[in-house]
Amino acid sequence: ALRSDWAVLGGGSGRDVLQRVAVTGVNGSLACVGHFTSAAATFGDVMLNNTAGGGHSAQALVWKLNAQGTTLWAVRGGGAGGWTDHASPKFAVADGAVSKASKYKGSVLAPNGDAIFVPFKADTVGVFSASTDTFTAVDISASVTFNVLKYHGGVAEPDGKVVFVPESADDVGVFDPSTNAFTTVDISSFTAGVSSWKYCGGVRAPDGRVVFVPRNVNSVGVFDASTNTFTNVHSFYGSDASSWKFIDGVLAANGEVIFVPQTLHKVGVLNLGSYADDAGDRKSVV
Repeated sequence: ALRSDWAVLGGGSGRDVLQRVAVTGVNGSLACVGHFTSAAATFGDVMLNNTAGGGHSAQALVWKLNAQGTTLWAVRGGGAGGWTDHASPKFAVADGAVSKASKYKGSVLAPNGDAIFVPFKADTVGVFSASTDTFTAVDISASVTFNVLKYHGGVAEPDGKVVFVPESADDVGVFDPSTNAFTTVDISSFTAGVSSWKYCGGVRAPDGRVVFVPRNVNSVGVFDASTNTFTNVHSFYGSDASSWKFIDGVLAANGEVIFVPQTLHKVGVLNLGSYADDAGDRKSVV
């Protein structure tokens, strides 16, 4: 039968979340990571103030306890706020130390059979060969234009290249597994005023272009890997021009791109057709 040796209270009046717990050493102490939105939150006997003001502004949390449940320390981290200030739910523990390791966000199966890991916080592209069970980290630090929260998901092209969809980066990343070459295409003029969570993955349309799923950007982005060009094919207005619009996308059998809603009370449907500007046909379905 299961039993509880101890329990400890943590948090405040907001949305305070622990995302991962790990044993950090031979003495059984625990490291917990997550985030908190409370203006002030108590973890064990440590009070932390949210310097971003609370509300919907999250700040990162790392909380250390011993094997008996006594709080050893708790620290917060982050800046002016927003949902980007989270401690990663993926972290490594060695010799009692906690280190964040949210390296990649998404993977793509390349035509050559390799799994390509999309760089999120890493300055590398991960390449895993299932045929040899080997992993290679391809250094792209000389080419990246954004340090963290770079890309979210990717799409493989028929020529073998992989398109990385920008999350906070101001560019589209293009990786060629055959040569390990990495290049970027600047799209900052299309996403001006949106610093983070721009898009949430991409979908390859029947004509080969990649449709970026809009999250905080108030337009649908389309990237043509054959010409390395980017454009918008639809803009959102009124109540649809909100944050956290869609969280995923899928290609329907009729060629339309379906956007999965996150906060909108609508499903997005894009008929890309031959549009090359802001005249794309988007139908909203309640």
